[in-house]
Amino acid sequence: MKILLIVVAVIIAFLLIPVTVSGGYDSQPALEIKYLFYKKTVFPKPEKTESGTAKKKTKPAKATKPKKKFPLTVGDMIELLPKAVDRLIPPVRKLLKRTVIGKFSLSMTIVGSDAADTAIQFGKINGAVFYAVALLDRIMTLKVKNVDIVPGFAAEQSDFKASAKIKAYPLALLIAAVQLGISALILLIPAVKERKRKSRAANVASTQINDRKDDRNGEEKSVGRSA
Repeated sequence: MKILLIVVAVIIAFLLIPVTVSGGYDSQPALEIKYLFYKKTVFPKPEKTESGTAKKKTKPAKATKPKKKFPLTVGDMIELLPKAVDRLIPPVRKLLKRTVIGKFSLSMTIVGSDAADTAIQFGKINGAVFYAVALLDRIMTLKVKNVDIVPGFAAEQSDFKASAKIKAYPLALLIAAVQLGISALILLIPAVKERKRKSRAANVASTQINDRKDDRNGEEKSVGRSA
């Protein structure tokens, strides 16, 4: 029992260690993922070494199995959409709120075609950016380092720099995945049963119609022979 508790405690401890995604843009995009001792640089892509450029052995193509059709039609999915929004949005919202965007930094220099256009563009972009930041702060946990947007009356061209560090906890992701899975099953199981019931009813009705047609054709043939 003690060993089981230790294993569970270790698993929970690992799930409480956040996955960190560091990204930004400064003349080129940068993106890096870290978890414990794992580190992966997505952008800029690392240069391939000679060993990395070696050709991989081609595996023989496997026989493709026929894909099973999804039991629900597009119409059924559209009918489920309002219920799906009501059930699936809350766990997604909780997950996003538990996700932390830290060290958020944004620097922009706005340059238009002339001074008047620069002022107009600055007003539009400044309002849009601060609205987006406020909206992001409501959806997620946002820690702003600085947001600096200036009109570049003396600059030659526009400039844009941004950086942030996102932390997501595997335990929160797991809880959200379980909640989404349960909610999806609660929605889909009754819908699939109803679709099967309608399909069986349609098949029975079609069989009855065909039987009636066969009976009528038989009667016509027998009448013709007796005449």
